[in-house]
Amino acid sequence: MSRKSIEKLIVKGLILVGVLAMFPIGADAEWKKDNNGWWYTEGSSWSSGWKFINNNWYYFDSNGYMKTGWVKDKNNWYYLYDSGEMAKNTSVGGYEVNADGAWIQMKENSSSSNIVNSTDVNNNNTTENIDQAVSEAIKSRGTNYLRGEAATEGHIVLDVEEKDNIAKVYTISSFGYFGFENGIFTEISGSGAIPTVMTFSKNSNGGYSLIEYKEPEDGEECENSIKQMFPEKLWDKVLKGQESYSQLAESKEKEAKEYLKQIGRIADVSSKYVEKKRPNINVTAENKLFVYWGKNDSFLNHCPYWLGTKERIENGVRLIYETSQSKSADGYDVITFKETKSDGTVVEERSYKIVGDEPELQ
Repeated sequence: MSRKSIEKLIVKGLILVGVLAMFPIGADAEWKKDNNGWWYTEGSSWSSGWKFINNNWYYFDSNGYMKTGWVKDKNNWYYLYDSGEMAKNTSVGGYEVNADGAWIQMKENSSSSNIVNSTDVNNNNTTENIDQAVSEAIKSRGTNYLRGEAATEGHIVLDVEEKDNIAKVYTISSFGYFGFENGIFTEISGSGAIPTVMTFSKNSNGGYSLIEYKEPEDGEECENSIKQMFPEKLWDKVLKGQESYSQLAESKEKEAKEYLKQIGRIADVSSKYVEKKRPNINVTAENKLFVYWGKNDSFLNHCPYWLGTKERIENGVRLIYETSQSKSADGYDVITFKETKSDGTVVEERSYKIVGDEPELQ
């Protein structure tokens, strides 16, 4: 979402505030949740896309459910806290976002057509064959996603054109970062099936080096962009590329399993979303713990917003973060956050008693 678009939405929001001052929203405009997540009702309908609620931006998918984590809108990435609120003017996991919430990318694409050259992706190494070259090129795009423990990719080569030591490869590609959530090695960030054209130079020894990595435009320009990038004989396959995602997902899962073998760990592997159970506490208290306080507290920020665990590796040490819920002796809900090393050593642990809408540190 561009700065201009956000400014327009803010203006509309300000106009709406004025209207609401004269005609307040009824009680049927409210937050609700089920096992699939949170949504915002407006009478008999629900919100989708960007929504300005109580001075904060939220993003809802096509089914009306609130999104969290990194989301891509047009050519920009935005981070949504566990409460759904959009981050702005801050750093998230080392990634800076501006006043509009957009991630400030240190390296810009060379044009609006999503072209990246070999210098941009720092991929000047020569690879021995086309398949290996394609794989490394896809993984070089991992800087665009929330970093996980293992980078994986899947691709389908539709056609290869070679002339004068230049190879143009037409593919359906997908990238995924895997990490542990609730003990499952799952895809925590990544892409769907993206039509991608990669151009490589071929040296005298038959090795390949990436020259250009090109993806289609987003939104309504996507189909036209694809037709400009791919030869007509491939249009049908490319435009139905999402039908190939299960094959790409299997490739990513295979690489994730290979990684687990390398580190000597046995775990379920899945590219699908891991079901999560959120704490059953006062919403205001939940926002304080998982949103507002976490902004300036790295420990809380690393702990999962759901009841369960997630893991990360820091300086070669595996750290396990757990969020749990229990009851105090006097009947109040208690949320406990714990950080441990893989050997069971407790690094930090905190418990908060939920009294009304206020979490009280115990």
